[in-house]
Amino acid sequence: MTVGLIVPFHHYPPDYKDNYRIVFEYFKRQWRIWGELIDKTYLIDSQHYFYPGEENYLKGLLKAEVIFTENFSHGQSLNEAIKRVKEEVVLIVDMDTIIYSLDHLATVLDYLSTFDIVCSVERPDPGKISRFTPYFFAARMKALREMSDLNFISEPPHDPMYDLTQQLIKNRVSFLEIKDNRSSIRMLKDGTILYDPKPLLDSGHYHIRNFN
Repeated sequence: MTVGLIVPFHHYPPDYKDNYRIVFEYFKRQWRIWGELIDKTYLIDSQHYFYPGEENYLKGLLKAEVIFTENFSHGQSLNEAIKRVKEEVVLIVDMDTIIYSLDHLATVLDYLSTFDIVCSVERPDPGKISRFTPYFFAARMKALREMSDLNFISEPPHDPMYDLTQQLIKNRVSFLEIKDNRSSIRMLKDGTILYDPKPLLDSGHYHIRNFN
């Protein structure tokens, strides 16, 4: 089973450019943990913020194709990237999603031998699915290609992937929900780290929300 990875590196305002670099450096570090599981990486750069010479590094170490998408929205960027994926399976993560366990990702990919989609899920209440999350979403490309209109853009007021999620559910795809850690992690000025709520769920990945 071949695996394609999509990571949208969103454009931040100029005063957040250093933050952008920090997240990219952490992405390269975590790649050392689980990068062996990926056959091709599709990095979306909406504002050409990779430094000169970095693209060669990306193509070599990360087996990456850099996709320049001008100033597209999140959904537009995913639409552009998904067209490039030739692998059997796609994994979509946000730039600020941290995958810290090789075994976790290997298990998620193994589940795709049984399920069409394996992902984190947002639920406004226990009995209803709002959307499959774009920050940790693994799917068989065959299941996505069977859709008549594969579109990651959602009509306002919904977030990216809301409309796509509803269509996938309507198409009766098989999916497995992966529980993820929704705790807030804060570092105080003195270095103290606070977790809320406790206990923390060790899910194998963590999404840094509201990074800016």
